[in-house]
Amino acid sequence: MATANQGSKATYESGFTDNKFPINHQKLEFSTLTVSNASSEDSSPYFCSAGDTALGTDQGSQEEPHSLPTSSQPGSVFGALVSQKPSRAIRQRGTSMMIECQVDSQVNFMYWYRQLPGQSLVLMATANQGSKATYESGFTDSKFPIDRPKLEFSTLTVSNASSEDSSSYFCSAGDTVLGTDQGSQQEPLSHPPSS
Repeated sequence: MATANQGSKATYESGFTDNKFPINHQKLEFSTLTVSNASSEDSSPYFCSAGDTALGTDQGSQEEPHSLPTSSQPGSVFGALVSQKPSRAIRQRGTSMMIECQVDSQVNFMYWYRQLPGQSLVLMATANQGSKATYESGFTDSKFPIDRPKLEFSTLTVSNASSEDSSSYFCSAGDTVLGTDQGSQQEPLSHPPSS
């Protein structure tokens, strides 16, 4: 959507404007995005990312999510804070890495996404409490086992890590079921992924 530079106006990608999506980045460690005059077309996960490299036009975010899912009532929104750890991790080839996702409220569905460098966000799986995760095409339980022991908590493990697994991983949460190969249909903020 945009690149925020401390102390100056954000640089917007095509289709996004300061009037609709004002961004404030007064401190190096903090930025806000506002969705002005929200409508049903704005129901979506919103992720923020941080880094020292400028992204080229229309490249995806390279880092962090939170989530503000939409409620089922028109015109209303509730906020759910989603946090992940670790925010960054380096693993040797052949080892595994577990990413934890914590939500500050009980939600029916948690989603895991992957974003390869320079590519868009891809839904990997939907995690439901007490049952096996539902995987999208190209992702399997043996490679990416997901656990959801509580409504507020889920884990994703990247098994037998290889260089092809170097990526940003995000979780999101909400009460709306996502269809196969669709993006999330909620309205989030942003916190940490892993590389």
